[in-house]
Amino acid sequence: MKWTLRAAAFYSAAWGIFMMAFPHAWWDWIGQPRPNHEFLWAGLGSLILLFGAGYWIASGDPAKHWGLVAIGLASKVLGFLGTAVGCFIQKDVPVEFFWSAIANDLVWWVPFALILHWGRRNSRKNNPPT
Repeated sequence: MKWTLRAAAFYSAAWGIFMMAFPHAWWDWIGQPRPNHEFLWAGLGSLILLFGAGYWIASGDPAKHWGLVAIGLASKVLGFLGTAVGCFIQKDVPVEFFWSAIANDLVWWVPFALILHWGRRNSRKNNPPT
């Protein structure tokens, strides 16, 4: 669990920094036109970087910080579903963009869900209700 959350922290930090430093690189890589408002993409990168900090904090004690893992898992599920809707239902997001949802969101669902389940269960054992 500790190393999974630390891997997520490093990955999120790297992706967030990449988005902030090179806001057009992803779009160029997938062969799509650059967005008009690069500050939105860079701003999203700063939020992803902050998620990385949260995952690092949670890695120290997943039972104590299971709420951070829950927020992370929710963001992964909602981010993936939002991208899927945009790509395949509304069709206003390029299908090539879907690769980012797989790498950034879908691959973390099972590990985060397992950590969340373990963390909540152990949180109750260590902190019984008063």
